[in-house]
Amino acid sequence: FTGEPRTANVVALEETEVLEIGHASMKLVFDTNPDLVESLSFIISERRQGLVRSADASAPETDESAGILTAIKRFFGIS
Repeated sequence: FTGEPRTANVVALEETEVLEIGHASMKLVFDTNPDLVESLSFIISERRQGLVRSADASAPETDESAGILTAIKRFFGIS
């Protein structure tokens, strides 16, 4: 959602169908539902913090959702 390289891998345990939602489709979704961008940035921030905490228990909690929100808006050309 930010244009950065992905940071996770997934391995399916059983037969799975995967759908890719393209950039243009997501931009349309974000254009019609601007609150979704903010919600997603918050969720991404929480998940990243969880990964950092699990890797380093002494890592301080930070709120990076504003930076992620900016990156998503920049990537999708949203004002």
